Amino acid sequence: MYLSDIFSVIFFILLVLAVGAYPLFLYYIIQKIPNPSVRFWAAPASVAVAIILSIILLDIISLSGPEGLASPFHLLFTYFMFFLIFTTAALAVVTPIFFLGVNRTIERRWWIVFFSSYISLPFLFIFIFSFFGESIPGGPLPALSLRLPLLVGWIFDGLISLFHLPGTPFYKPVYDVMMNGGLYLELLIIYTLFFGVLRYGFDRGK
Repeated sequence: MYLSDIFSVIFFILLVLAVGAYPLFLYYIIQKIPNPSVRFWAAPASVAVAIILSIILLDIISLSGPEGLASPFHLLFTYFMFFLIFTTAALAVVTPIFFLGVNRTIERRWWIVFFSSYISLPFLFIFIFSFFGESIPGGPLPALSLRLPLLVGWIFDGLISLFHLPGTPFYKPVYDVMMNGGLYLELLIIYTLFFGVLRYGFDRGK
């Protein structure tokens, strides 16, 4: 086995562990906020910042064009944008914990946060790898339902068609907001249902 293969395996293991560890880390940070009101809104506010930064970076990467692909800044911006997407998904795991009061009612919640984070993996996979099939510059943007396969993407596609946004100056900004915000909403719905059922079962078992 070559050394590069060993490093690849180690990197893959660390990446898989990070999927569970990063939401757990964010949960720990938010849980330490002393003010309950600030703690309640910390995750959604952080998501808003992550989405805004993701959109700015996405526009910078798009404007750089093919000639900018070799630039180290292009690579850095791309990695940071994917980190922000990963952060948005991790915060979607954490948000319902504080909205539903799971942080006060359910035991062993540290392990629950860690292992439940892996539910988001297939949705992150679809969302991130859809960028590799990006449309031709100047052409129509991919349907949001391809990146957000649950109800959110289909609803957003319907709204875009309803308001005839393609071809207007507002199309790209609205599309970017829906795309990045849609990932958060999609995962938020899933984890709200997951933690809601979990808390209901825990309350019934008391």
